[in-house]
Amino acid sequence: MRKSGLGVLGDMPWGTHCCHFYQTQRELLETLVPYFKAGLESRELCFWLVPEPLTEAKARGLCIGICPTVIDTWRTGALRLYPAGSGISTEASSRARESPAYGTRN
Repeated sequence: MRKSGLGVLGDMPWGTHCCHFYQTQRELLETLVPYFKAGLESRELCFWLVPEPLTEAKARGLCIGICPTVIDTWRTGALRLYPAGSGISTEASSRARESPAYGTRN
């Protein structure tokens, strides 16, 4: 079982998929930050395909507003942000599988 970081979901088996509906960017981040935090604490590689109308730069700024220490995860490469629809998801998945230090949380 893996920690989801989300109290309402609790621990989940590896590979579990879940869906989150949100109305504001802040609601999205209030779910993603603890989810990614749990993954990072478990030494998993985390990547986020940032949906429009958010940009990668705006997503980074919003993340910093909620969790200032997130900057360290970008420096180490443990948390990566990519624009959704950029075609990077296949490349990101491939790179994640090649990383010996981290599992994948996406």
